[in-house]
Amino acid sequence: MPVESAGDLTSDERLALLPELHAMGYQAGPAPGHARAFGKSDEPHVRKLYACASQLIRDGAIAPRDPASWLRKFTKRLTGVDDPR
Repeated sequence: MPVESAGDLTSDERLALLPELHAMGYQAGPAPGHARAFGKSDEPHVRKLYACASQLIRDGAIAPRDPASWLRKFTKRLTGVDDPR
């Protein structure tokens, strides 16, 4: 049954949809020609920081010229650690 939004899909339906999207050429990540604002990380807590900062930028709550530098400064101010990685 057609849906208007991916939000209307169940978890199982979303999992079934991913292979179909990949077969049509879908690739996760930024669009060609666009770099990730924060890079990549294998650390779950670092990815969570990146996701939260990205959401703040998308929502217009912050507009840093250099998002990675802003996140390093923000992390240091809150935790005393220079780099979230």
